[in-house]
Amino acid sequence: MADGQKNDSFAACYAWVGADFGQYGQIKVGTFEDAIKYVLNTTDIFDDWGCVGQAGNDDKRDAMVMYSWSGYGFDANISYQASQKDQAVDGAYYSNAYINSNNEILKERLAIEGAIAVSVGYTSSDVLFGPIAVRAGYGYANFSNHENAVGVGFAHNNLNTGKYDFYDQLALSASWG
Repeated sequence: MADGQKNDSFAACYAWVGADFGQYGQIKVGTFEDAIKYVLNTTDIFDDWGCVGQAGNDDKRDAMVMYSWSGYGFDANISYQASQKDQAVDGAYYSNAYINSNNEILKERLAIEGAIAVSVGYTSSDVLFGPIAVRAGYGYANFSNHENAVGVGFAHNNLNTGKYDFYDQLALSASWG
């Protein structure tokens, strides 16, 4: 695909294939958000600020598989991310975290061994101003090259060890209307 540049490839925001099994749910495989995004997208503030919980400010994750089910006001999602050598990880900004094959140091990037996320939610019928929705989610990512994460400056000395073993995320949201 030509993008007007001299690039051999391009980065798609979302790209997946999937199947819809009707009342039995949907499955999709590709590049998209993990299951915890269902909770974070309750408000647009989390599109940027909440990206630390998403392990990527571009709001997509590579090598994802997700199963989703909806019915009777309930929603449930579970996702798995396969190993990735070079994944954007917001929140790893205090490190020279990933060295690619050209020996370039890439900040805020780590190798992910695997990640899993689950989310559930319930949306009621309209109550005065609209439906009431509650959502909860959990996400976990395991990083394999954390030994290359070398913290720098103030954060390394005072706030952060510079090592990124894993992300352990919990998200809760409620909305009305």
